[in-house]
Amino acid sequence: MKHKITDASFKIIDLSRTLSSDISTFQQGVSPEISLAHTIEKEGFNETKILLYSHNGTHIDAPYHVLKDGKSLDKLGLDYFMGDSFCIDVSNVKNNLIEIENLISFKDDIKKSDFLLLYTGRAKFWKTAKYFDPYPVFSKDAAQFLGDFSLKGIGIDAYSFDAIDANALPVHNVFLKKNIILIENLCNLKKLINSHFIFCCFPLKFENADGSPTRAVAII
Repeated sequence: MKHKITDASFKIIDLSRTLSSDISTFQQGVSPEISLAHTIEKEGFNETKILLYSHNGTHIDAPYHVLKDGKSLDKLGLDYFMGDSFCIDVSNVKNNLIEIENLISFKDDIKKSDFLLLYTGRAKFWKTAKYFDPYPVFSKDAAQFLGDFSLKGIGIDAYSFDAIDANALPVHNVFLKKNIILIENLCNLKKLINSHFIFCCFPLKFENADGSPTRAVAII
């Protein structure tokens, strides 16, 4: 018997932040600008004007984000943005550093996955200054270890895969050089810890996309 996506056998969990002018952004002046451009009262219809940066809210980093010759999102096939996924809890790692020892026990789960999502617990601080306090990031060895798996992407419920003061973005470079896309500012990952599910994170379709906001979801 075939199932429809609306059947009770499917559960869809929204992993995306709502875009608004007061979302968490580290730099000044890069928040979305959302305003009503036309109204039913004046023009007979509502239409919203949206000014976005490509890395606002829940978004995807493309290889082109840090690599001059890297692929942009529009150069990747649609199948690159969905697949089998697994979520692990890294909220209690020592010194906010994810090491190989925190990943090795999940090796078989990662092998079977297209995406790995990381629960850090930082999502609860969204829209507060604490969101930018130190959050878990990969050590160089752990990033290289994970980069050897056949992953399409890695997601996290924190601001970035590199520390706030890491200007060279070493973790980004490890993964994006291997065409492993990165999804940042996810939410609701606590519901998915140690489980397998389908992950979808389709980007906006525009030329030379170094990144894009996405409506990321988990399908169980």
